[in-house]
Amino acid sequence: MDKETYTYSKSVCNIMKMLTNMKNVLAKMSLIGTLIFSLNTASVQAQPYGTALGLRIAEQYGITLKHFTSEHSALEGIARFSSNGFNVTGLYEYHGNAFNAKGLSYLIGGGAFAGSYNHAYYYDRGYKGNDATVVFGLAGILGLDYKFENAPINLQLDWIPSIGLVPNYFEGAQVGLSVRYVFNDK
Repeated sequence: MDKETYTYSKSVCNIMKMLTNMKNVLAKMSLIGTLIFSLNTASVQAQPYGTALGLRIAEQYGITLKHFTSEHSALEGIARFSSNGFNVTGLYEYHGNAFNAKGLSYLIGGGAFAGSYNHAYYYDRGYKGNDATVVFGLAGILGLDYKFENAPINLQLDWIPSIGLVPNYFEGAQVGLSVRYVFNDK
C-alpha cells in the first residue's frame, strides 16, 4: 500500500470513529433528554428570572449571559478563554421544571460556536495533521439551572458537547458550573 492510500485509509477510519462517537453521544443525549422531559410539571413556572450575567467554571473559564425570551425559552451566550485561545458559543435552551422543585429547572438545547486556538491545543488532543487555528461547529447543552428564591443568584450545572466542523473533531468533556447575578428578577 502506498503512502497516499494509507493516509486516505487512516483518514476514513478517523472519520468513522468520530461518527460512531457522535452517534453514541447523541443517543445518550436523546435518552437523557427524554428522561428530563418526563420530569416536567406544566403547572409550575420554569424560570423566575429574566436576564443574568456571570462566570462559567470549566476546562475553559468564561463569561456567560442568559436571557429568557419566554417562560420556557432562553438564549445563552458564553465567551470562553484559555491560554490556548478563545471560543464564543450561542445557545437556544428549552427550560422545564425539574423534580417539581421551586426554582430548579432542567435545560436542553443547542447552538453554534466559533473561536481561535493555537496549534498545540489540537496536537495535545490527538488531532494531528490539522493546521487550522480558526474553529467553528455545533454545540448541544444539557443541564440543571437553579435560581435562589430570595437572592439575585443563579447557578447552572451543564454539559456542553461540541462537534467541530473546522477542524473536524468531537469534544464531549465540557462540564461546567455557571454562577450568575440576576438583573431583572421576575
